[in-house]
Amino acid sequence: MLNTQELQQSDSTHYLHPFTDAKSLKKKGARVITRAEGIYLWDSDGNRLLDGMAGLWCVNVGYGRKVLAQTAMRQLEELPYYNTFFQTTHPPAVALSEKLAELSPPGFNRVFLVNSGSEANDTVLRMIRRYWALMDQPQRRVVISRINAYHGSTVASASMGGHPGIRRKQGSGIHWRTDSGCRRSDCSSGKLLAGNSTYLQKIRDLAGCRRGDLWIRPTWRMVRQYLLQS
Repeated sequence: MLNTQELQQSDSTHYLHPFTDAKSLKKKGARVITRAEGIYLWDSDGNRLLDGMAGLWCVNVGYGRKVLAQTAMRQLEELPYYNTFFQTTHPPAVALSEKLAELSPPGFNRVFLVNSGSEANDTVLRMIRRYWALMDQPQRRVVISRINAYHGSTVASASMGGHPGIRRKQGSGIHWRTDSGCRRSDCSSGKLLAGNSTYLQKIRDLAGCRRGDLWIRPTWRMVRQYLLQS
């Protein structure tokens, strides 16, 4: 087993970290995590750390769950992978989709499985655009997002997000207009971005705001009401 310094050296030479200044990280060296159990991690120097991030907000059942490892091993031995293109399916995809539909609110009955939130939002954008094209309404392409909202790091999901830095560096293909302001100093979390200022004004009208003002707590019900009417 390589020691910490050797692992850091190899890491800086060969591995690219997301959202990271590689030159700065090379100078100080990456934290090297070697094992985990329950809610704790251990680094290569033996320090125990509380994993408050749950991996990247995805290890919600903790580490070291033997039943999960055993289940994964059985599936890897039986059918480690097969695609669902070309009119094909397999039992795990069917079972997971059925369970997710069962746990979801009424009306959500079908599942498209992906690997990350970025990929999910990218896929949703393509599905929506394809749907409206089939409905002969290809002009319905407006994306509404809150300022500083994060929706992923693929080109499409970064473009849909409301974080100026991420959009500037990674996003493309979506043109933005920014809502002009609000009446209260604490409403910045409610600011909106959209591809067409007409949409913003109509949503303000639903919220009872004056022109140029911003509603403080936008709700999905209100946005949905407008989208169904438009």
